[in-house]
Amino acid sequence: MKRFLAVAGLTGFVLAVFIGTMLIHGHIGAKRLDVTTGGAFSADPCYYPLQDASLERRTMSLKESQILKVILASNSMTECQTTVRVQAPNFESGDAYWMRTVTLPPMAKEIELLWVLVPKDLGTHKIFVSVENVALSNIQLGVTVTNILGLDAFWLQIAVIVGLVLGPLLSIPWWLDRFSFKRKPT
Repeated sequence: MKRFLAVAGLTGFVLAVFIGTMLIHGHIGAKRLDVTTGGAFSADPCYYPLQDASLERRTMSLKESQILKVILASNSMTECQTTVRVQAPNFESGDAYWMRTVTLPPMAKEIELLWVLVPKDLGTHKIFVSVENVALSNIQLGVTVTNILGLDAFWLQIAVIVGLVLGPLLSIPWWLDRFSFKRKPT
């Protein structure tokens, strides 16, 4: 029984390390795709309104959806109108482009736009966010879509933590049996 627990613990530990490595690799691969360009000079009164674009998680599964948050702000003294475009060809959206035209009030602090992303296939994908009327104002985000053991990314992270903790704990009785000193009968 002790040997079985030790083998089960070792297997769980190795599996947890393997899955954790794959999740970290997917997250790093997605972050590596991030590019932000902006600040090109423009005569438009709505100069560089695209402040930020972000995702909650960089690793997700095919069964999950998540929210892309785009933040706009205006430093202009006049009201300005801009069109935000999201291109996410590997995600469900009804069509290949999502466009929203937004009117920014003068000196707007922050306006938040949200898009729901549902992946179509596995891999590391790019998501482009751009503002149409300002040249070179765009953000590119990377996201990795994975399907390890049929679980979504949250439950995989829980499985990794459980495997990393329980794996060594299950092997303790076997190690104690191996290294315990037995007294000789007198």
